[in-house]
Amino acid sequence: MWKKLLLICCFMVAAMSPVSAEDSRVLNTNGTIVTAGENKLVVQGTGNISNVELTLLGKVYFVDNATMQKVDSSKIKVGEYAYAFYGADMTKSIPPQAKAILLVLGQGDSSIEYMRVSKIEDNGDFVKVYYDNKSMNISEKAMKNYKSIRPGDEVLGWYNLTTGSFPTAFNASYAILLNRDIAEAVVVTDMSGTILVNNKELVKTQPTKIYNINGLAYLPLRSVTDALGYKLTWNAFTKSIDLQKESTKVTLQIGSKGYWKNTERIVLENVPRIVDGKTFVPLEFFNNVMDEKVNIKE
Repeated sequence: MWKKLLLICCFMVAAMSPVSAEDSRVLNTNGTIVTAGENKLVVQGTGNISNVELTLLGKVYFVDNATMQKVDSSKIKVGEYAYAFYGADMTKSIPPQAKAILLVLGQGDSSIEYMRVSKIEDNGDFVKVYYDNKSMNISEKAMKNYKSIRPGDEVLGWYNLTTGSFPTAFNASYAILLNRDIAEAVVVTDMSGTILVNNKELVKTQPTKIYNINGLAYLPLRSVTDALGYKLTWNAFTKSIDLQKESTKVTLQIGSKGYWKNTERIVLENVPRIVDGKTFVPLEFFNNVMDEKVNIKE
C-alpha cells in the first residue's frame, strides 16, 4: 500500500513541476478564451499548446487587435478570440500552466509577432529588429518613431508577407512598443521662443530662448535634454558635453561638427555654440543624433 502512495505522490510532483527553469522561449496559442478568472484564464486553439492555462500575475500586456492599442484586463471576455503569448516554463499538469506575457484580444486578418529585441540594424528607411531566430523590418509607415527602438525593448508587430530567408524575416505593417511610450518629443511652435517637450511647454526664460543663427534654429541643449530625461555632464577642459539616458550616451563638443552616439560618429553641417553662457545646438541635432523627433509649427 505504501508503495502505491509513494508512486502517486511522485507522479503528482512530476506533473506540477516546471519543464525547465531556464527556458526563456516565448510560446503562443491562438484561439478562444474558454474560462477567465481574476488571475487566470484558459485559451484553447492552435499553436505551441492547444489548451493552456495562463496566470495573469506580474507584468502582462493586453492589446486590442482592432485599435492596435494597449487596454486593461477588464477587456477579457469568455468566448473572445485571443492571441496568447506566454513563457515556455510550464507545469506538466492538464492543462499545462504558464505565465502570460501578452494577450492580443480579438481576431484579425494579420499575423502577429511578439519581439524581445536582442539587436537592431539601422538600414536608413527601416530598421531590422532581431529576436529569437527571427527578424522583423520596421519602417516609419509601421511605427512613426521606429528609430527609437532599443535592444531590450518589447515590440508587437503585425505583418502579412514573409520572406524565405534565414533567419525568418517579416515586414511589419504596423508595430507598437509595449514596455514604454515614445512621444513626439520636441515641438517648436514658432521662432518666438515656444518649445513644447512631451506636450509640456518650457518656461520662456533666457535658457529656453530659441536663437536664429544664419537662418537656422538653435535650441537650448540643457533645457530640452533635461525635459527629455537625459543627464548632462559638462567638461570645461575639453569644452565637451556628455548626455546619458539609460543605455544611450551622446557626446558633443563646442565648435565641432562631429557628434557621437554610443560608438557611432555622426557629422552634421552645423556645430554646437555657446551663447550668453549657455550651450545651443542646431535643430538637426535632435533629429539626426538623438533620434528625438522635432517638429517646427508656424
